[in-house]
Amino acid sequence: MAIISTNMTTNEYEGKESFHKGHYEIKILAGLDENIYDVLGEAAERTRVLLETLPPEKRYSRF
Repeated sequence: MAIISTNMTTNEYEGKESFHKGHYEIKILAGLDENIYDVLGEAAERTRVLLETLPPEKRYSRF
């Protein structure tokens, strides 16, 4: 079974460099015998759910 890790960061904190502006990160560790489309679909669904929980005023572009 694939290991899917999702992380989300906003730029609410002062003093952070621009790299830390709002972004999401997905890390996937999957076996070569796993269906890539199923794994990517699950990762996309988890990210979508994370984004929906974040209020629109806290969504910032990465750049």
